[in-house]
Amino acid sequence: MTTQERRSEIVRARRSQRKSAMRSSRSAKESGRRMPPMVSRTGLVAPPNRRNNSRSAASRRRVDLPLRSGSAELRLPGVALPSVGWRALSFVILAVLGLALFWILASPQFTVTAEQVTVSGLTRIDRESLLAQSGILNRPVFLIDPEKLTESLPKEVPALASVDVSVSLGGKVKIKAVERTPVLTWDQADLQQVSWVDVEGKIFPAIGSSDNLLYVLANDAPPSPPRLPAAEDHQDYDQGEATETPVVEEEEGKERLLEPDLVQNLLALSRALPEGSVLVYDGTYGFGWEDPTYGWMAYFGKHLDQAELRLKIYAEVAAMFEEKQRKPILISVEYIHAPYYRMEP
Repeated sequence: MTTQERRSEIVRARRSQRKSAMRSSRSAKESGRRMPPMVSRTGLVAPPNRRNNSRSAASRRRVDLPLRSGSAELRLPGVALPSVGWRALSFVILAVLGLALFWILASPQFTVTAEQVTVSGLTRIDRESLLAQSGILNRPVFLIDPEKLTESLPKEVPALASVDVSVSLGGKVKIKAVERTPVLTWDQADLQQVSWVDVEGKIFPAIGSSDNLLYVLANDAPPSPPRLPAAEDHQDYDQGEATETPVVEEEEGKERLLEPDLVQNLLALSRALPEGSVLVYDGTYGFGWEDPTYGWMAYFGKHLDQAELRLKIYAEVAAMFEEKQRKPILISVEYIHAPYYRMEP
């Protein structure tokens, strides 16, 4: 190889090195320089170095409107679009449901008023008093439990024997009531309020007029109704060895003042009550009255079984004293086979 050829090779190598250096420098400059955005007909602005950033691309939009000339376009300014996440959407849904629930509970359409309640079967009980005791007024209809109200209302209003409550979604409430029918008025000295008693012996506050009821003036509580013997006494009772007092099983949750049989005996005894006299109850001698003919007290005991026989025995004892022209202060037929009297001291 001649000297000239070797020199040519050196020159070509140097040129090749310079070209490689220039390409490297140009590449570095191009990679560091921000490229202009690429515009499409859809109006999406997506710089090449941010194509993979979907959030940035979606948040920057602009619209290019072509003009009628076809050679020019109108570029509108870009507006950043808000990004809504699932948390924000869940909060919006929860807020809407909360407002809907508040509207249902506070809406007058679903609130029970006195005009929306239909009550039937009342003759003595005041309608307003019944509604006040029920506690359903001005409450959302969704919070009213008909079954619970059917069970609790007779306990709140003892003058009710039973009720039937039905509720509709429109806020309508229907109450069908069955009142207790009183047969006698019980006026006890140590009680502030006069009470009524029905044929089952159940006691409840007096409501309204009692002109047609038997009036009993008492200075003591009546004899307690006999209760069911304890479990250990059942066997003896079945064999006839239990107490002679009859067994009455009381209904749960209802207070009984008198035995049903005693109520019937009182009504039978009241048929012989002298005009102008008052039937009284004494804790020692039982039921009786002041005889206006003789001026003494006549008592017939606490249980009043065989009322007609007791009245006949009393009439014979009274006739005996009238014949002898003697005047006791008290005649008692509590014991049918052993009536007694008490003279003035």
